[in-house]
Amino acid sequence: MHITKEWCLEHKASPDQVVLFLEKWPQGMDVTRESLQTTDFDLAWLIQELAVPISIRAEIDRAKRMARDKYDSVSMAAYDTEINQVKVVAYTEFSRVIAADSAKYDQIAAAQMKYDLAVSVAHKKYSRIIDPLWAEFSRAVTAAQIDAILHFIGDNRPASKK
Repeated sequence: MHITKEWCLEHKASPDQVVLFLEKWPQGMDVTRESLQTTDFDLAWLIQELAVPISIRAEIDRAKRMARDKYDSVSMAAYDTEINQVKVVAYTEFSRVIAADSAKYDQIAAAQMKYDLAVSVAHKKYSRIIDPLWAEFSRAVTAAQIDAILHFIGDNRPASKK
């Protein structure tokens, strides 16, 4: 069988497939094992357009399943070998380092807790000293502001006579 650009267009090949076809076979292509193996042509589309019988399509599906099963099997084995084994070794080393540094971490955490407690107690003592002073300061500022406003508007009477 000989396929041409016109045949591809008549069978509604996608534009990228037509371009690919013309780049490889501007004069058309004889359908052979070699020509089909040397292309990136959409073979599933070609099978559909050639109206390949269902029995042959079933054989293709069976071959795809077998190839996929083999791929999955090899892929899983390779994953186990290449990834899982490396993860086990790396995690073992990670666990060893963490265990060795765990005691140091516990000491640091205990020191941090002592520091936090001491700072908290100091803040409470500071607040007991400073809060009354702040209240006195606030009252004095408020009184001065009130006196300034009253003086500005001409009410110069002392606060006790108003």
